[in-house]
Amino acid sequence: MWGMRSWIVLACLVCVRPLWAGIDYSVWELQEPDGSGTSPNVVSTAQLVSGYSDAYFYLTQTGQAFMDPATGITTSGSLHPRCELREMASGAPAAWSPTGSNTLAVSGEVLQLGGGSSGKTTVGQVFNSTASIPLCELIYSASLGGFEVLYEQSKGAGTYVNLNVPVGLDTPYSFVLALSNGALSVTLNGSVVYTATPSAATLSDSFYFKCGDYDQTAVAGAVTTTAYTIVEDDAIVVTHAAATPSATASPQVSESSTPPGTGTPTPTTVATSPPGATSTPSSSPTSVPDPSLSPTLIPGFSATATPYPSATFTGTPTVLPQATATAAASMLPTNTASPTPAVSQPPTVSASATPSASATGTASATAQPSPSATASSTPTGTPAVSPSATEAPVADPSPTVSGGSLGVVRFFGVPNPNPVRLAFLLSGPAESLQVRVYNVALVRVRSWDFVGPYPAGWATVSLPPGVPLPNGLYYALAVARRDAAVAPPSRTRLFLLR
Repeated sequence: MWGMRSWIVLACLVCVRPLWAGIDYSVWELQEPDGSGTSPNVVSTAQLVSGYSDAYFYLTQTGQAFMDPATGITTSGSLHPRCELREMASGAPAAWSPTGSNTLAVSGEVLQLGGGSSGKTTVGQVFNSTASIPLCELIYSASLGGFEVLYEQSKGAGTYVNLNVPVGLDTPYSFVLALSNGALSVTLNGSVVYTATPSAATLSDSFYFKCGDYDQTAVAGAVTTTAYTIVEDDAIVVTHAAATPSATASPQVSESSTPPGTGTPTPTTVATSPPGATSTPSSSPTSVPDPSLSPTLIPGFSATATPYPSATFTGTPTVLPQATATAAASMLPTNTASPTPAVSQPPTVSASATPSASATGTASATAQPSPSATASSTPTGTPAVSPSATEAPVADPSPTVSGGSLGVVRFFGVPNPNPVRLAFLLSGPAESLQVRVYNVALVRVRSWDFVGPYPAGWATVSLPPGVPLPNGLYYALAVARRDAAVAPPSRTRLFLLR
């Protein structure tokens, strides 16, 4: 029999919104565009950790959404309302020194931008706490079709710099803002695109990070919940390390005390960790809230950054403008050591067979739209894999929508390590499958859309060619889509051990 206490506990569980695995909410507070006068609503760290959600801050199937309306409440020192996270440390406002390593790594996309051709929104900031001005803002601009930087050492004396990296609306990107060892750098889609060395006076100040949706054309006015600009982030990772890092590697996301290829910079050289490569964290909380996604490095992992590609695949793979066009090498080369390697999740369970389509060949640079071609408009067939021989069963999260059930019950790389294809078990028919791949710092490094249709049951697709990823552990999320419906994501792990 259910007692009253059990029903109360169940009711509380139903009311709590799940947290997005790629964000540690315990190091943030949130400013929203509602409130009164010049006092916007501020959502505490405790509320965020408890699963806070409203019309401005909510989960989608693929990340954390930040919505800014055209009019709303602003502070006395700002002209624009915002839905933006502010960095915290142990429950108090963060304020750190620009010595050592300090990085904010984010992957996301601007889903909607208000203001027409003049639209702009700030998606990340290095904020000068002492001077109460942004040292650096990363701004998405409609007129540029991409990003620009606002660099400001003194109030009212900021300069805007076009980063010349085209990124369309609803297109994934990743960036790293770093103020480390007295030097500022901005890394966008794997490449350092801006550096600056602040003055000695500025470097004596304290700083903190901000990220989210700070629209630059929204103005103070009546509170509304009509969406004007929407930014979605699926990974936000903050790291801090002392100026003299320990020689002991961090158990979280650091391979060594100093990221490969970096060192103590000179006044004209900026050293910054690429996405996914971080230094030993200090006492500032930076852990990932989902234990199943706790980063673990594998020997041989290289943290060298590569450009972030995103592509849609039908009969012949079509690379989007931001994707790297070089396709001579397979992204995930074939494992020739064993035809039936173990499946990665859980590690103690292995697969004794592979899908019917051979997984021993290297992915071709151009997929041929034939019945045996993978990443094709028609799935290649059913893999001869017993469900009991794959990764641990996952509770079917598939919603019932128009047309029947929709969802990825489970999926995995074949073979694994070093997969050349992916196998999916679908609870119902899907028009397309989206796969996103993250490194151990939960920064997105790959994104693909495989266009179907795909029937219910098993389906396989080949991993497209592209720039190879470094050796190591990667997390992958798969989402099934049909019409306007999007199923909850399913996840797995992929290993590269060449």
